[in-house]
Amino acid sequence: MPNLNLGEVLEENQFVEKIYQTSGQEYWSKAIATLSQFFAEYSLNYLDSLNKFANTNILLTNSPQLISNNFSESFSDQTWLFTTSQSFLLPSTFSSMPMTHIVKLDHTNAFTNKLFLIFISQEFVTLFFSDDHKFLFSLHPEPISIALLSLKQFITDQEQLTLLNQNLAHCPLVVPSYKVFSKFALALLIQSFPQELPIPEVREIDTIKAIAHEVKTPLTTIKTLLQLLLRREDLTQPVRNRIEKINFECQDQIDRFNLIFEIVQLHKQIVLTDSTDLAEILENNIDTWQKQAQRRQLNLKIDIIKSLPLIITNKQLLSQLLNGLIDRLTRSLPAHSKINISMAIAGKYIKLQFQSEANPRDTILIHKAIGQWLMIQPETGTLSLSLMISKVLFELIGGKLTVKTNPTLASYDGEILTIFLPIKEN
Repeated sequence: MPNLNLGEVLEENQFVEKIYQTSGQEYWSKAIATLSQFFAEYSLNYLDSLNKFANTNILLTNSPQLISNNFSESFSDQTWLFTTSQSFLLPSTFSSMPMTHIVKLDHTNAFTNKLFLIFISQEFVTLFFSDDHKFLFSLHPEPISIALLSLKQFITDQEQLTLLNQNLAHCPLVVPSYKVFSKFALALLIQSFPQELPIPEVREIDTIKAIAHEVKTPLTTIKTLLQLLLRREDLTQPVRNRIEKINFECQDQIDRFNLIFEIVQLHKQIVLTDSTDLAEILENNIDTWQKQAQRRQLNLKIDIIKSLPLIITNKQLLSQLLNGLIDRLTRSLPAHSKINISMAIAGKYIKLQFQSEANPRDTILIHKAIGQWLMIQPETGTLSLSLMISKVLFELIGGKLTVKTNPTLASYDGEILTIFLPIKEN
């Protein structure tokens, strides 16, 4: 049995998009629902074209659930299911279909705790890959060809391999038209899933509150004493500079725990949204962000679009979340790294993007989750909100947050945090 890691192979391809998942198979479910909706709409608009190429759609997957809920039967003529055992992994509702082929895999196969889907038609091709940490997708033939070559190595039955090659020969991989790309990307973006704020056990919330209180109280006292020291006229400049630096660090920590403390209170409150001026929020925070970046020898560049349309969100919470993201970036990157903030109008949304580029000569400080709410940098002990909670909070105020690594370089060198905020309708 070949020792292949399909996820690693696909990640290296420039035509594959990667999204980090905050819970098991989060984006997999969204992508499957999007594909079903997209294909149904596409079939109505291009029915003549699809009928012209009847009996040519091919679906390859290792998810038995897609077969048991008639997902594959609704738009696939040839279905290939890769599984370790037909008898105990297939759901009880499964009934054998003439055009469904079972590819038996070894129990130690490379797809344990992973899901994949490849859909091939005459009009477009689609690839999904999901594990516990990331979701990959592509509509380009190049990575799909690579994935097919990998999958063929798992087929030990020569008759099955010949049949699959014959089926693929009748359905060549094509680059979809720009309409397919744009419509599918939009469908994936606007796919709406009700998601409530996950509430941890009371013990965890109480612990967070206690930590926030125990940190804020002494820091506030220290900050008061520092301000009294700064009023003295007999301080030398080096001493004054050091006291001011300590004062800034205290304020940063107080602000960070204020945010954490207020966020854990949200499960008791209703989050209200209203028309908000995003440019005003950014202008009010730019100076603070620049100071944070300068203290850590980072280069922060922001490009604000003039005359931005109003958005619908919660102004106070959005400002706090943006401050939290900047704080996370500035504390994760080594000195002399870059942070670029850009904006664009994306249909009914304003797209606000934070892209970090780390200095390749230094080590990036990685965050690790502790519970559902917080993340920690083991090297520094710095606490911050988890990305899972941040994503849910953005959804609560009407927006969306996506996180992925920089796709322009081969190795991990930073993150791209993209926020979509709904524009107020006239």
